[in-house]
Amino acid sequence: MGSARYVAWLWLVGFLTVNLDAVPRAVVSQSGQFTVVGRPNSPPPFVPEGKVLPPVFTLDPNFLVISAERVKGGIYSLLRLPNTYQSRIQLTIVPGQKSNFPASLISTLYSDGWKFQLNLGEEVEETKLTHALVQVVLMEIAQRNATRTPELPPWLVEGVTENVMLAVGPSLIVRGASQSGTRRIASHSFGWKVRMDDSLRTTRELLRTNIPPTYTQLSFAKFNFNDPRQREVYGASSHLFVNALLNLPDGPSLFVNFLQKLPTALNWQTAFFRTYGIHFQRPLDVEKWWALTLFEFTSRDHRQAWTPLVSLARLESQLITHSEWHSSTNALPSPRALRLQELLRNRHYDFQKRALVSKLDELQSLQIHLAPDVAELAERYREVITTFVEARTQMQTHYDGRLPESSRYDQIILIAERAFGRLDAQGRTYRAKLESQSVR
Repeated sequence: MGSARYVAWLWLVGFLTVNLDAVPRAVVSQSGQFTVVGRPNSPPPFVPEGKVLPPVFTLDPNFLVISAERVKGGIYSLLRLPNTYQSRIQLTIVPGQKSNFPASLISTLYSDGWKFQLNLGEEVEETKLTHALVQVVLMEIAQRNATRTPELPPWLVEGVTENVMLAVGPSLIVRGASQSGTRRIASHSFGWKVRMDDSLRTTRELLRTNIPPTYTQLSFAKFNFNDPRQREVYGASSHLFVNALLNLPDGPSLFVNFLQKLPTALNWQTAFFRTYGIHFQRPLDVEKWWALTLFEFTSRDHRQAWTPLVSLARLESQLITHSEWHSSTNALPSPRALRLQELLRNRHYDFQKRALVSKLDELQSLQIHLAPDVAELAERYREVITTFVEARTQMQTHYDGRLPESSRYDQIILIAERAFGRLDAQGRTYRAKLESQSVR
């Protein structure tokens, strides 16, 4: 009898242990805005460096929260918004659902504000996941202080998604632990390595070799959804349309104003002309502006790349941070050049974060002029900086009593320093190779 009871007890423990991972859990994001509900999954299979990641993968709550924050950060950077939010967003991973499961967004107005729920299949296609995350972030921005759900123009989510994908780069969507830091895959399902040369290169090539939609066609998504080529051309046109709006005088501010006017207007066209009335009084004005934008965009090559050696020199110069150093309280400031490794050691959080975020913007602006291999190296530096800033911010806002703060800080510094050291070595090796080739 005792033996039977013992066997039953072992079976129960084994059953509970096996099924613990099947129980959905809630994971809250760094900012607190996103909560992911879903069951954890096994890590994705290893993909060798330089190989293209498969488009479909299995979601894990611990990494979906990171992706959501990165998408939000990309949108906020694009629109120059402060890192604040009004409504919380729940991302629900529906178990057993495959990549053909349509993402569904539900927004509900309560007495204390809006609550958003985005339902996603357990298996997703990376591009569709990015679209869904972009849509829910844009809806949250649009519905602040609103009492109704707005109508979004068909080009909006498509265009913002494309701009964010290219601004943030291949570290946007995180699939597993190996990609939560620096993403080692050189090219992925968005074709990042191909498009590194020019953030609008693929868009330019598509619109040069196909007939772009008119403003009216863009407004009503008049194309054959079953034709992959037409979908690509529509996506490229949406990308350029949003990019051109953001490049108008005070473009990001106008774009946010447009989003927040959407819930107050009968349709999105009314909100558009209320916002952009200083530029366009009627649809014909937009049509003329769009035709001129297309002509200028497709007839000129915006790419002005430096040679690899010049690119390396510019990158090395950009990696230095220039600051003023006071040897004592009353001493005159003296200029000081800080390498990234030295900047990591600065424990003044506000100064360090400002300097590193500024460095991210500087490197992004520089990349379009760099030779392709050097542009990819610059992107690796951006990924390490982004990962360090995220870890540093989390340490600043989340108390963890398992280790002293100084020890945790030393850990994240060590990881980043080693990554910077490897990238510095790659740059030196590449320089030596180029110099040896020029001697021949």
